[in-house]
Formats: sequence, structure tokens, C-alpha cells
Amino acid sequence: MTQTRVESGEGLTVARWHVAVMVFAASVCMLLAYASQIAEREHRFASEVETMVGELNSQTNSPGWLVGVHRTLPTLELVHPEQATDISERLKVLTRSLTQGQRLNRREQLLVHQALLAIQADLKVLTQRLDRQRTNYTHTFYWSLLLLVGLLFVKLRQKPPPDQSALAQYLGDAFMFPRAPVALALSDHKDRTIRANQAYEQATGYKEAELQGRLVFDQAPEDMRATLRESGVWTGEQRLRRKDGSELKEKVIRMALGNRFSPEGFLTMSLESVVPDEERRYMLWQAHHDNLTKLPNANLLEERLLRGLAGLHENKSDQVGTLISIDIDGFRDVNDSVGHALADRVLTEAALRIAMSARESDTVARVAGDLFMIAAFDIGGVAEAEKIARAAVESFAAPIMLDDQAVFLTASAGVTVIPDDGTEKGELVQKADAARLDAKKEGGNKIVFFEQSMNSAAVRRLEIETHLRKAISQDELALYYQPIIDVANDTTYGAEALLRWHSSELGFVSPGEFIPVAESSGMIVELGAWVINEVQRQIRAWQQLPHWPELCISLNVSAKQFSGEADAQHLLNLLAEDLRQCMTIELTESALVTNDPGANCFVQGVKQLGFRMALDDFGTGYSSVGYLRDFDFDLLKIDKSFIKDLDNLKEDGLIASIIAMGRVLGLKMVAEGVEEKAQAECLKRIGCDFIQGYYYSRPLPVSDFESFIADR
Repeated sequence: MTQTRVESGEGLTVARWHVAVMVFAASVCMLLAYASQIAEREHRFASEVETMVGELNSQTNSPGWLVGVHRTLPTLELVHPEQATDISERLKVLTRSLTQGQRLNRREQLLVHQALLAIQADLKVLTQRLDRQRTNYTHTFYWSLLLLVGLLFVKLRQKPPPDQSALAQYLGDAFMFPRAPVALALSDHKDRTIRANQAYEQATGYKEAELQGRLVFDQAPEDMRATLRESGVWTGEQRLRRKDGSELKEKVIRMALGNRFSPEGFLTMSLESVVPDEERRYMLWQAHHDNLTKLPNANLLEERLLRGLAGLHENKSDQVGTLISIDIDGFRDVNDSVGHALADRVLTEAALRIAMSARESDTVARVAGDLFMIAAFDIGGVAEAEKIARAAVESFAAPIMLDDQAVFLTASAGVTVIPDDGTEKGELVQKADAARLDAKKEGGNKIVFFEQSMNSAAVRRLEIETHLRKAISQDELALYYQPIIDVANDTTYGAEALLRWHSSELGFVSPGEFIPVAESSGMIVELGAWVINEVQRQIRAWQQLPHWPELCISLNVSAKQFSGEADAQHLLNLLAEDLRQCMTIELTESALVTNDPGANCFVQGVKQLGFRMALDDFGTGYSSVGYLRDFDFDLLKIDKSFIKDLDNLKEDGLIASIIAMGRVLGLKMVAEGVEEKAQAECLKRIGCDFIQGYYYSRPLPVSDFESFIADR
């Protein structure tokens, strides 16, 4: 079906009106967005400057004040480079002293005072400049808006000759909106440029005369022609080549002029070229830097790492590099104890210390949370890689001061050597992380170099962590119940709820594998909450069954689930008080030896709610009778490592002693891991109250557990 060519004066007026409205709307939107962005950024920056000036005299010896200035410097360098240079030079005098936790002597104090006065003067000048700049931006916006309204009115009043074609109409004009803040280009049916406005010249670097005859797009997207034939308008992202050889990725609107099946030409509008170079540089900087610490982010680290690896490949020399993975030991506990706002201050100063410990040529990036990475090339060898890592770890020797509170931190570092440990980005990151995790397993505050034996374990751990994050949403978790038998009357006292995971990708994963990963990654909090809710849901479902006996279901709670008082309270809020007679909360000895206020808060809360408590795996940890007395347990679970050698007279006597001690303290005794009849009979003889193990039943899914109860 053919299309009728639009040639009438009325049709052209409608077409001109549509284009005018589009250009006007785009222009106003861009101006609004640009003015809003500038105003917001300058206002925020001015507020930071005013705050620093206000704190200047009261916090002369505060590293926290220095951190604030350092965080502002990157913005300052982009917007006001001359002030940034002066302030940066003066800060060097202060930072080296204050971040090492040293007191200043009288001469140093004088130098500091002079530097601070100079910085104060610079910042005051900058504040005044920002006020003037904000006023100028406001005036520019309103004048531009007024100009656009006037141009639109004039354009819509004009009436073209009735026989003029669509392309000729635009050529006959002084070109629509020559000063519009959107880049406009007019091209013929072969997409060769005929006209271009000033914004387009500014974006490409070409003058209009140089653009004439050049293709607007060197390579048009595949869907452009089809979309133009279908609707006459195409929108999308396209690259514009600049005169200096660089490319701009732009958001573009393109309109077919005349018959869209055989257009006379095209009008192309770029909606991003209006952003000045200064603002473009700032937006690019934001995309490559962390908002909190102002360090390079993972994107910039990847770019520089790939560039360094490419350089190694091209040179084919003996050049050595290193990628170091660093994180703060126990930072989650800091977050819980001081709150997120103060924890951000700690993290910011930690970032500053790591950055200052590295060489100027190194890239120090914040990858995520409290995880940092250092990429360094042109190093002398393994010894220099260790030196860089050690400097970063030792930068935490002095405490970080939060007002009057001292925060003591340590860090762990994993080191890979390039090219010995690999030449691919993903491989190096994985190996550096594996070495860092090994350092944390050894207690933290260590530097560990990658070894090949870590690789398979690291791959498996990463695989488990990745899929475990989706386990709840994909309904891959289930609870199995292992019966606990009352020895006195051979009835079922209750069961222990045990978490099982059958991954759609990995198959069945042992709890011995995924529970440690969940604890170290912090996912144990979410998993633990799921277990509590699921146990309580299942108990209520069982209570609706006819003739269902009263059973007590035990569930394990990891120490990682209540590492702070806030976490402990959250956990307590999950417990349904009306089910207190049907549930037992199990804790291990290791959960009670950390002196964490969260542990004490949780234990006291459990007892106040009326739930039973059991001490699990007794005999494998600290085995302190003091815990049994101080924390008011109801049950004591003897670890299965004692049960397997029960035919040994010494083990028999040891377990009898533990049971006797439990009796004195008023505790009920549970023996875990009972697999043989002889073990069960021996335990019954020496007075054990309850038995749990494969002798009676392995852990069972819900339906099988219900059958087990029915059969008994």
C-alpha cells in the first residue's frame, strides 16, 4: 500500500508543528534536568564546604575532619581545579601526621594551624563562588526558557508556500531553533549532512561546512530503517564520531521527512550533546567512583586492571603485577555496635588509610561493603607485592576515632602475583578473594598469598554462595526432622529440625558445606529466620491433626544470627510465644564465649519468653560448667564424638560423670549420634534421659516423620 506524499501547506504546517513541539519539549526537559542537577550538586557541595569551615577550628587534630575534606576533593578537582590543587598540597602536611595516630609537636602544630587557616580562606572563597554560580545557572535557565517559547511562537506563526516539499521547507529556513540546547542535523535521502545547528557543532567538534556531505551515522542500527518506514520516527542510542576521533554514545530521535517509505531526508536530534564538557566529565567520574569513599569503584578497577594486563601482554617482558583483596575483620560487628552512620565514617577513614598506604600509581578501589582491592603493576616482584599488602594491613595499627570513642580494627589481605597466578581478570579476582578468605580463617590480621590448593575450594565456595542466595526464593530449602526418644518409656519426646538444601543446579548440598558459607557471608541471618518461621508453621499444622502427640521441636541458632543486640532482638521477635512449650532453642558453646552483648540479650530474651534452651555439642568446645549455671539451660546435648567409643570403659565413665553433673544442675541429658543397640542400652543404664541418632531414625522429611510418629 503506497503512501501519499505530504506536500500541501496545511500538511507541512502540521509536520512542522510536530517537530517544533518535539524539539521544544526535549529542550525544556534537558534544561530542567541540567539546571536541577547543577543546582543540587552545587548546593550539596556548598553545604559540605560550609560544614568543613564550621568544624575547622574545633577539630584541628581530628582525622575525621580530614576524611571529609578528602572526600570532597574529587568533586572540587572537577569543578574548581585551582582551589583543589592548593588545598590538596596543604592537606599532605596534615594527613601524614593525623592518620598515624600521633600527637603533634609544637612546630608541627604551628604548621598545621597555618595550613588550616589557608584551607579555611580557600573554602570561604569557594563558598562565595558557588553562590554566584548558582545565581548564574538560574538566570541562564529562565532566559533559555523564554527564548524557546519565543522561537516556538514565531515558528508556529510562519506559513510555508503551498508547493514546498518537506526537505525544502527546512532548507529555506534559517534552520529550526539554531540556538536550541539540543543538537540538530538535517540530512538528505542518503543521510548526508546538509545543515547542522550550533549544539551539533559543539558536540562533534566540526563546523557546519565541514559536516556537509558527511554521513550522520557511519553505521546505522539495523532496526532504524524498518522503524522509520513503519512510523516515521526512530528513537534509540547511537554513536556520533567527533572530529578528534573519539565517539559519543547519544540518545537520538530521528524523523523521516516527507514520504516515510521514500523519505526526502532526515531530521536527527541528539538529546545528550547539550551537556557541557565539565558536566560530562563529572557524570563520567560518578560512574567510576564509589559515592561514599570517593575511591575508584569496581568498574574503574576492571578498566585499569584490563589495561595493565594488556600492557603486560604487549610488552612480553618480565614485568610483574599484583592484585590484592582486602577487607576489614569483623566490620559487621562495628556496624551493629555503632550504627550505620558512624560505621560509614569508619569505612571512609579505613578507605583513606588503605589508599594512602599504596603507591600513587596503584589503583585502590572499594568493590563492595568493606571489601577493597589494590591493583599494582611495574612492581619488583613478590617481595614488593607483600610490601604493598603489608602497608595496607598495618595502616589499621592506630585506632579510628569516632568523637571520643576509639574503634580498633584489623584487616585481612589475599595476594595474587601477575602473571604467575593468572592473566585473566576474573581468575585473578577469584584467587585474591580465596587467599583473603584463607587469611580470615586463620584469625584475620594476616596476609596470605594464593596457592593452587585454594583454587578448587574457592570455586566451590563461590558456587555455593551464588546459588544459596536464590535458595529461598526458588523454594529449594526443606526441613528434616530427626526423632528424639524418651529412654524411660520408649516414646517420642520430640525432634530436631535440620535444614536441607537441594539445589536445582548443584543437586544435594551437605549442611557441612553450605552452613559455613552462609555464616561467613551473612546469609545465615536470612536462612535462620526462614527456619524459625517454617518450624512454627509446621508445628501449627501438626496441631490441627487429630491425635497428634505433644512434641518438642528443637532448632539450632547460630551465633552469627545475634552478633549484636539489634540482631538478637529481631530474632526474638520471630519467636511465637504461644508455642514456647513446643520448641527448644539450641545454642553451641562457641556462641557464648564471644562476650558479645547480643548473645546475653538473646539468651535472656528466650528465657523470659518461656522457651526451653539446650546447650548443643557439649564437650567439643570450652566445656565450662559456668555457662551451664549462668545461662540457665534446660537440656544438655552430649556430642556424638563421645558416643562412638562408648564401649570403652573410660568413655563410659566420662559420660556417666557428665550425666551426674547434669543431674546436680537440674538438666535433662540428650545423647546425640547413637547408632547401635549396645550404645542405647549403655546410655539407658547410666541414666541418660533422651537419645537421638540413626539407631532409631535418620532425619526424615515431613511426610516420613508423620508416618514415624503414627507407627509408634
